[in-house]
This record gives sequence, structure tokens and C-alpha cells, in this order.
Amino acid sequence: MEFSHKSFGDRAPRVNLRELKNELRKTYRAKRAALDADEKAEMDAAICARLTSLVSVRYADEILSFSPLAGEIDVTAFNLYALKNGKELYLPRCVKGTPEMNFHLVDSLDCLEAGSFSISEPSPDAPIWKNEQGKRAVCIIPAMSYDRNGYRLGYGKGYYDRHLSSKSALKIGVCYTDFLSDSIPRGRYDLAVDVIVTEKGIITVGKKG
Repeated sequence: MEFSHKSFGDRAPRVNLRELKNELRKTYRAKRAALDADEKAEMDAAICARLTSLVSVRYADEILSFSPLAGEIDVTAFNLYALKNGKELYLPRCVKGTPEMNFHLVDSLDCLEAGSFSISEPSPDAPIWKNEQGKRAVCIIPAMSYDRNGYRLGYGKGYYDRHLSSKSALKIGVCYTDFLSDSIPRGRYDLAVDVIVTEKGIITVGKKG
């Protein structure tokens, strides 16, 4: 998908959205790599604490979370909170050979196995999240960056956009404050989250403060 840059009037060059996003990914990967390990650990802990303070999380029946890649926000403490507090915890597993993923129920983080993209994944035999009516679900979504409208710079695979576009789970993005952007370039199928949690605060998308 492409969009026009307006600075050259009617003869504006076409800017490739994929290329633009890839350049931004390089920028944020470098920014991640430059983080001090102790500072990162403190920010991760603060984000997990803010997640557990959310009313939507405390009253959720089902929590869809993720297993962090190297450099991603480490939400392990939050995942353990979900397990210890009687939540149904679901983690993603990519469907091999397809652009799809499913969320599978886990009862222990020790049961995870090495999967696609070096991500720890649940067993393919574990129950799949069904998005059942009457159950309150929240989904914690990682990203390279978010903007204040809730749009994310992901990894270019589109797993979350495809899987959650028609689902009813409350979508919560996690992001370091310094990784927030004023605007993320996006296409028509890109998904926005409902809430963004950083180490410094909580942003309800579409509302000031």
C-alpha cells in the first residue's frame, strides 16, 4: 500500500509504506539495543505494575499476553500475576506455514517450548482461545512503537491485526515512554489499541490524559 507525500504539489512522489515502516523498525531496534539493562528492567517492572492496576485487568476472566523476545518489554511478571490470580492466561502460537496465529491456554510458563521466530510458545495441543460471549478478555500487545492514537509499529507480519480485528477483547498496548511517536504511518488494515501502558502512565486512546 502506498500514500502520497504532499510537499511536491501535484507531482508528489509516491512513498512506499512498507519501506517507510522498515526504516522506522531499524531506528527502534537500534534504540532498543542502546537501552541500559538495569534501566530497562526497572521500566519493565513499572509497566507490569501498571498493567496489574488496571480495572479491566483485575476484572478480566481471560488475559491474552505474549512471551517477550529479546529487547521487548518483559511481561513475565505480569503473566505470572495472571496465573496466580486465577485468570485464564493465553499466549500466542504461530500456525506453521501460514500468516496466522492462535492464542493457547497455559497453566504454567514452564510448559512453553521454542517456536517460530525464537519465541517461547504454548503446545499446539493446548486449548485455543474462543472469544466466548460473556467472558471479559483483555489482550496485551507488544510493538516497536505506538502513537498516541493507538496505532502500532509492529514487526511487519500482521499477526495481531488479522487475529484481533473482529474480536471483542480490550486491546492494551505496552510501550516505553521514549518510544511513543506522534504518528505511526499506517494502512487501512492496521489495528489500533484501546489503551497504552508505559512505565510513566496510562493513556486511554482518544481521550486527553
